[in-house]
Amino acid sequence: MSAASDAVPRRPPVARWLSIDEFRLVAQRNSEKNALEFCEDLLNSGSLAHASNHAATLRGCKCRIHTTRIAIGGYSVLFHLLFDSTNESWLLRIRLPRCGESGAAGYQMAETLRIESEIATMAYVRARSTIPVPTVYGY
Repeated sequence: MSAASDAVPRRPPVARWLSIDEFRLVAQRNSEKNALEFCEDLLNSGSLAHASNHAATLRGCKCRIHTTRIAIGGYSVLFHLLFDSTNESWLLRIRLPRCGESGAAGYQMAETLRIESEIATMAYVRARSTIPVPTVYGY
């Protein structure tokens, strides 16, 4: 979960958000259809409730996921998290599974290392440059 750095002017985090219904209408390529199926599984499984509860614990106030604001890119799906007692919002980024990936222990370990490496790289760049880097609140 991340938010834009305070050092840069605030801009919308995503150029165009879609609802799941809108995404159903525009998904044409196989990759888009797979991403749509993944999003529907997330919405139906309760996994997003776990993420929302985790964000609420980290931020210290109630949080909800704006399920009509979904953005999907080549490697990730973004959900918009809204905090009730503030005007603050975060992005929840979930990596889309690639073809043939499974939930095996080896895959899970590799994915954890990828995430930790990305977070460490962002911290390194933030500490040694003026390049804007998102703040990571949890993973």
